[in-house]
Amino acid sequence: MYEIKEPDNYLITIFNKKYLIKKFTIFIMRSNPHLFLGKLSKSDIIPNINCIYINGENKIILRTIRKIDTNYIDFEVYGNPHGKMRPRFKRIGKFVTTYTDNKTVKAEEKIRNIFLEKINNLSDKLKDKIKNKSNIKMEMIYHMPIPSSLSKKKKKELINTYHIKKPDLDNLIKTVLDGLNKYAYIDDSLISELSCKKIYSKIPKTYVKINY
Repeated sequence: MYEIKEPDNYLITIFNKKYLIKKFTIFIMRSNPHLFLGKLSKSDIIPNINCIYINGENKIILRTIRKIDTNYIDFEVYGNPHGKMRPRFKRIGKFVTTYTDNKTVKAEEKIRNIFLEKINNLSDKLKDKIKNKSNIKMEMIYHMPIPSSLSKKKKKELINTYHIKKPDLDNLIKTVLDGLNKYAYIDDSLISELSCKKIYSKIPKTYVKINY
C-alpha cells in the first residue's frame, strides 16, 4: 500500500491574504502567536493551545482555547440586570403552588449558560475543585442602565456612580445565586463572603467573579 503524505507547504488564505506556510510554523494572528498544525479531519483532537487548522475545503479553523488553572472564574452577562421577583401563586384544584415568573427564569438560565460555557475551557483539576469547594467567595457588580431621558451632561456625570433605585440589590443577588446553584457550587449555603454593588454604566451588564 502507498502512504499518502501531507504536503510540505500549504497555500492558505487568512483575512483575504494568501500565505505559503509549513506545518508547525508559528506566526502572529489577532495579536497572539498561533501554531499552524496542517489539515484537520473529523477525528483530530483540538489541543488546548492557540492554533490554526485548515479543513478539507481549505477553510481556516481557528482555535484559541487555553486551559485556565486560576482559583477563580469570572464572566459578564450583558443586558439589564434582573432582580428576582417574589414567588407567584397558582391554585390547582384544592392546592396552591408557587412558581417563578418567566422573566426571572430566563435571566437565571442566561447566567447559568454563560457560566457553563466558561467552564468548558477549565482544566479537570479546577472542575474537581469546584465540585468539592465549600468556602466560596463571590463578587458581583451590576452595571445599571442610565435613563435615556437625561441630558448628555447628566448621563456622563452618572457613569460609575452608585445606583440607588429599583431593582433592590438583594433581588439582583438572588437571581445570580439561584441561577448558579447546583452548577457553580453544590448549594449557595457554601458561600461565605459576598461583595456586591450596583452602579450606572453605559453598557448594562452583570459582572460575576467566583473565588474557589
